[in-house]
Order: sequence, then structure tokens, then C-alpha cells
Amino acid sequence: MEDLKRSRVTIIVVSAIVLFFLINFFVRYLLGFGGVAVSLIVAVVIAAYISWSVARALGRVPTSEERSRALWFYIGFLGALFLAWGLYVSLLAGFDGAAVAILLLHFLPYPALAQLFLTDRFVRKFLKNKETPER
Repeated sequence: MEDLKRSRVTIIVVSAIVLFFLINFFVRYLLGFGGVAVSLIVAVVIAAYISWSVARALGRVPTSEERSRALWFYIGFLGALFLAWGLYVSLLAGFDGAAVAILLLHFLPYPALAQLFLTDRFVRKFLKNKETPER
């Protein structure tokens, strides 16, 4: 049973990564919006999705192991993606301190908000019964 719940959390994180690509493509390329504000809004939407999905899939607040696995997978993938993007840009046009700051401003809302939305307080808001069952 634990393996099933572990795989559910993994599927949620994979779907959040797919959602990251889809929302960014839609908002940035099809609608033409850009900037750090868009990154912040997208990060809020994805973090809320992860929190809601984890609450619905597990029916309880996630354990610290489930929470850390989800966060490491999500943050690790996005971190590698942003690092690869930064290296690509540095090969094309050079990379200075301002470019690093802008890249960090676009990246940091994703892990920060995912961590915030996976806290017990936020996950409980999405549970049907507000009491936390025993883990």
C-alpha cells in the first residue's frame, strides 16, 4: 500500500513538471506575457496544484518522507532545467551577475512556493475532513 501512495506522489510531481512546461508555453509564447511576475503566478498555480493533488491522492497530510521526496524530485528537475538554460544562455551571449540574478528570480519562486504549499497547514485546507488522521 505504501508503494502505491509513493507512486501517486511521484505521478503528481511528474504531472506538475508537465504543467510547468504547458503553462509557461501558453502564457509566455501564445499570450506573449513575460517577466518575474509571470514566473511567480505560474509557481503559485503549480504549488497549489501539487498541494491539492497530494491531499486528494493521500487523503491526509503527507508524511515528511513523502513531502521531501516530492520536493526533491520537483526542485531537482526544475533546478537542472534552469541550470541547463543558464549554461545555454552563457554559451550564446555570455553570463554576468545580472543574468544570474534574473535567472534566480525566475527559479526561486518554484521551490519556495512548493515548500510552502506542501506544509501541513496548506494541505489541510484541501482535505475534505480538516482533522489529520494518524500517519
